[in-house]
Amino acid sequence: MVSLFSQQRRKSTNHILGNCLKSSMMLVLKSLQKSHLGCSEVKFCGNLISENGTKPPPQKFEAIKNYPEPTTVKGLKSFLGAVNFCIPAIPNFAVIDAPLNKLLQGKKQRYASLTFSKEASDALKNLKLAHCNLATLAHPRSDAETGLVSDASDFGCGAAIMQKMAISGDHSRSFLKVSRQISASTPRF
Repeated sequence: MVSLFSQQRRKSTNHILGNCLKSSMMLVLKSLQKSHLGCSEVKFCGNLISENGTKPPPQKFEAIKNYPEPTTVKGLKSFLGAVNFCIPAIPNFAVIDAPLNKLLQGKKQRYASLTFSKEASDALKNLKLAHCNLATLAHPRSDAETGLVSDASDFGCGAAIMQKMAISGDHSRSFLKVSRQISASTPRF
């Protein structure tokens, strides 16, 4: 998969072919149905990729927003699996989903019923809300000032690589976010 974006549509085809020739790549169109030239947005690996960045498709938002509160271990694992798709775009994901992961600790039967505490129920709502307000992850730019932003708490830690956008002044955009839940044994180290 080759994905190239150009600032001007007229020059985009020449830009793409020029880059392929520069890097000694052969452009082979095996199937015209699989080829997308001149598109402003392309779906790849379940994400929508455009000149502004990468984001999940709107259908994902609707599915998560309408997901019922899980009643079994399997149901909760299914929900977390669906939301994990968007971890890079949700700030503090590990902290938000910590109460839900706490419900899965220990050996539990697959179809064992779950009792949601207020904390877990709030975490589910917050995760759905965070998912519906996803930011578009920007593409990295070589000409932008780049910085690492990190934070940690007793429950998790996270980091984001941010870039200042020259066009928007002090406005920063992230193109990579990671977060991790801190296990019970981690603070001992």
